[in-house]
Amino acid sequence: DAIQITWPHEIKMMIKKHGFKASSIKSLKELDPEKHIALVLVYTNLTNYHWVVFPVDNPEHYYGEDTKVHKIYLLEKVN
Repeated sequence: DAIQITWPHEIKMMIKKHGFKASSIKSLKELDPEKHIALVLVYTNLTNYHWVVFPVDNPEHYYGEDTKVHKIYLLEKVN
């Protein structure tokens, strides 16, 4: 299963490759669904990790009540 994981450094490389900047933030509360797009790495245990898109997905409840947020990258288009 570890082969299927996209590591944070790989995600950051792809974000940059496609003309975006990724800023780490600490809390989903810093995000405004009307203004922000973010990639959020959520998990429930050592084998269930998944990247979701805020505000399209609901990162806080992706796996139900046991969902935990590991990383949040706020995306911004680079001119």
